[in-house]
Amino acid sequence: MRVIDLFAGPGGLAEGFSSVEDINGNRAFKIALSIEKETAPFNTLRLRAFFRQFPLHQAPEAYYDFLRGTLSHEKFMTQFPEEASRAEQETWQATLGDTAHELVDQRIIAALAGESDWLLIGGPPCQAYSLVGRARNQWTPDHTPDEEHPYYYLYKEYIRVVEQHAPTAFVMENVPGLFSVIGKEGPLIEHILHRLQNPGNGVRYHLYSMSKGAWDWGQSPREFLVRAERFGLPQARHRIIIFGVRADVPGIEFSPLEPRNGLALKEVIGGLPPVRGGFSKEQDCLEAWQKHLDAVLSQPWFQWLEDQQPQAAMLMRQSIATICGRKLDRGGEFVSCSPDSPALADWYTDPRIGGQCHHATRGHLASDLWRYFFSACMTRVLGRSPRLEEYPSELLPAHKNALAGKFNDRFRVQYADTPAKTVTSHISQDGHYFIHYDPTQCRSLTVREAARIQTFPDNYFFCGGRTSQFEQVGNAVPPYLAYLIARHVSEVVK
Repeated sequence: MRVIDLFAGPGGLAEGFSSVEDINGNRAFKIALSIEKETAPFNTLRLRAFFRQFPLHQAPEAYYDFLRGTLSHEKFMTQFPEEASRAEQETWQATLGDTAHELVDQRIIAALAGESDWLLIGGPPCQAYSLVGRARNQWTPDHTPDEEHPYYYLYKEYIRVVEQHAPTAFVMENVPGLFSVIGKEGPLIEHILHRLQNPGNGVRYHLYSMSKGAWDWGQSPREFLVRAERFGLPQARHRIIIFGVRADVPGIEFSPLEPRNGLALKEVIGGLPPVRGGFSKEQDCLEAWQKHLDAVLSQPWFQWLEDQQPQAAMLMRQSIATICGRKLDRGGEFVSCSPDSPALADWYTDPRIGGQCHHATRGHLASDLWRYFFSACMTRVLGRSPRLEEYPSELLPAHKNALAGKFNDRFRVQYADTPAKTVTSHISQDGHYFIHYDPTQCRSLTVREAARIQTFPDNYFFCGGRTSQFEQVGNAVPPYLAYLIARHVSEVVK
């Protein structure tokens, strides 16, 4: 079945759908067109479209040379002109909402190539609905009310495609903050559900919740919420997933996704090569990093900690001994290593890579390294990240809101023994919410670790600089969640 992907980002939804195999071992879904406006995620999308031109598990060795950094993007693409051309046709950099509808319709019609049964997927940009984003914006002097946000009405572009082209089925994704948005039409989620059921042109759709089953008025819109950690993912990520099937499609039998226990964070990133943090504004080397952390033991706040939290102080001493006794580097865009064996190994790993991409640490302020070290040690003792009021005064950030209750968990360790907290695009700005649980590495997460949490396969390459890579990972739909949904969809509409 052909798939049109709107607001595609780096391709998380498409990755899940394109990974479903039919009884012959071929892809059950063909991504016919993905539309994305931002350059870096579009380049990522196009590269993955190239990867999909080859049969499952049969990408050329040149692709892996590119991942390892031994072959440029341009050189390996020129080796496969036909596949590169098809990837160009399947991806389109365009801004939905600004691009003329006539052009959008032409590209969709061309991509469908006369197929009458097809699937629409995608999630309109969610910044206007994000609870965290709205909370942060309320503190800024140039705060834009929800309905004035440039992304607020982009859901209409998705619904317009449903109305105009009447897909056999659709999957629409968005953030839980959508539940609380009140617009001119009333609760925005209710307006969207009504339009999806009755988009126009005489077409109607039946709606289904992936976690509850068939949905209709009289039931709460919150039944569309999917909690990823309840379906076997290593992340407490909550998203609205709306599945719609055209009302004239016969014989629909739908049952919800089967719940499964979430994975602990250490089950998916614990086997990656250990790497150290580093300095962002000072000369960085292993010896300087070791010396800086060793200096913790002579700080007045450490003496205070020995009185208040002796278990944490002992862990710090042990961790510093480990830090000073081994030689870690900061990783790199490619790190040569043997494959690890994470949970979902068949999903994540690809032994042909010969290592890991995007596993370089970022630099941090010297003062933040001490905070990260303190936080990681305290988290092991407390079983949770310490709150700012539990920090020694010397480690508190010089910030007027430090203890004012606004984001009191400013420094958050991703706990090893539970699913990770939600990876968001904020990870691109700093690592404070994404501190690695291992104090002997003393750092925030790498792009590859964030990608593992988001369930991107290890052979998934993110184009652009590190900031953009983090943004792409944080904004994406987890591909493994998309895969579970896609398997379900394939059974319903087969």
